[in-house]
Amino acid sequence: MRRSWQRTATSTKRGKVTEPGEPRFNYLYEDLFTLPAQAARFVRTYFLRIPDLRRPADDPRRDYSPRREANLVSWPLVELFAQEVLLMTDNRVATLKELGDKLANYTRRQGGKRFFRQFFTVQRSDHFLTLLNKTNIDYTRYTGGKETLFNLDSFLTLFMEGDEMLRSDWRLIRDLVLIRMVEQLRDWIAENADAVPGEEEVTMAEQV
Repeated sequence: MRRSWQRTATSTKRGKVTEPGEPRFNYLYEDLFTLPAQAARFVRTYFLRIPDLRRPADDPRRDYSPRREANLVSWPLVELFAQEVLLMTDNRVATLKELGDKLANYTRRQGGKRFFRQFFTVQRSDHFLTLLNKTNIDYTRYTGGKETLFNLDSFLTLFMEGDEMLRSDWRLIRDLVLIRMVEQLRDWIAENADAVPGEEEVTMAEQV
């Protein structure tokens, strides 16, 4: 929470910055009142640490970074959020966790930086589904046919409304899976920091 306080500084008449003053409010506290309507933005900002470069200089959210702050990404906290705020069932949360674990292992052993960046930044639904299908095939080959990333039931549980329509909040579900991946890949990310898209790359991807 302390990383969400407004940054303040007092300027002299000559424009020099002196000691920072007392912050007036905490952005995290303010954004709690937007839930659950703005859950997707809340998750992306505070749990995944995606910066918002449109914010003013006194807003610490413009300097968040999943690359520098991977140690702040916490699945247990997100798990509680999914259950209490998003009202997800225990089964659905467990399915999210299992997929995140499998994709983390796939990233570490086979998919590498390219897959991680693609999964992190994909914004079009058709590209997302194509990436999932291709990765499922690759993962099945990687495990010698012993495992798949997901079966039909788990795929429908996570990503589909009914049998034919992708959920409108599929990016939120992707981000929840990604949070579990980041937590499991902290050591890998420390050695492959460039696998995490930079702030400007993420911003550009979200504008597509």
